[in-house]
Amino acid sequence: MCGIGFILSPKNISKNPQKTPLSIDLLERRGPNWSKTVVVKDENWSMEFFGSVLWLQGSKITLQPVQGDNGDVFLWNGDAYNIGELSSEEGISDTKWISDNIFENDSDFLLDLISKVKGPWCFVYYKKSAQKVYFGKDHFGRHSLLWTLDEVSIEKGCTICSCGAERYLTEVPSFGVFELDLLKFEVSLHPWSTLNTEALGKLKICDQIHFSLNQLNMTLPIHIQSINSIEDYVKLNYGIIDDLETLLLKSVKRRVTNLPRFCRTCVAQAVEVNCNHAKIAILFSGGLDSTILAALVHRCLPQDESVDLINVAFELEGKNKRFGFEYNVPDRISGIDAYEEIRTLYHREWNLVNSSRLT
Repeated sequence: MCGIGFILSPKNISKNPQKTPLSIDLLERRGPNWSKTVVVKDENWSMEFFGSVLWLQGSKITLQPVQGDNGDVFLWNGDAYNIGELSSEEGISDTKWISDNIFENDSDFLLDLISKVKGPWCFVYYKKSAQKVYFGKDHFGRHSLLWTLDEVSIEKGCTICSCGAERYLTEVPSFGVFELDLLKFEVSLHPWSTLNTEALGKLKICDQIHFSLNQLNMTLPIHIQSINSIEDYVKLNYGIIDDLETLLLKSVKRRVTNLPRFCRTCVAQAVEVNCNHAKIAILFSGGLDSTILAALVHRCLPQDESVDLINVAFELEGKNKRFGFEYNVPDRISGIDAYEEIRTLYHREWNLVNSSRLT
């Protein structure tokens, strides 16, 4: 998670402090490892880019805002789950890979690339050569992006950011990629191909961005009717179950193998310190899902990497509570049992972290 912000102000109009400032303190909470402001000016506009970084990908931190040699500026708050499919380069963050590629290509390449990214994201991108600003968020709107463009006028400029406390900020619709022409000051939209463009109101529509939205299978296989036991089903679908394990392992590996070599505490001393602390934590109830997840993580990490298992328990109420605060709830009991089993089966340093909360 990163904090990103963009302010566009006319050069000949002084800022209105009640309308345009970014909530820097809120944005910095999104990215505690780095923050910076970059100001870009042209004949008509003053542009302020702010980026704060939470380092979760790559062997080196990617500083934001990302600036290209051609004058482009890129802000990214996202998680490209399929970065391994898009890039053969190892140990690189999605921020760096995307910015390196779009800086070297035209706007059409940006639209094509962003349509292929799987995962939650939002971004702001200033393309200097085209005098345009592109921004938007993923098809499902999983990351927040706020704007003032619904009120925009040539006198006011605009604000775009990933979080803010001001009442005038509203959520950017997850319709596609928006294009702000700084010469004409027109806002256009490159909508997702699956979107009903009749519902887009007065927004100017550009070429569609093709996005493949898989349809859910809502019917059961015919042969399911003849299965009398779980054993019969497993025999009939052994290959499918094997494929599921492969997909789950692949997904987990993507999440845990391109991380910084340092924990949060040691990040500030990353150049000097050999960090032996856990970099992976799993919310661990001891149930089937979290236990399988821990087993898969074990298969993806080097033997000397420790893993934190975070077990959350809320206090018992009423007659079940013997005295004082009591946290011997089902998730705490199953968490401890599964932790002991995990330690026996998979030899590494597992840290059970009990978090007890009042209701």
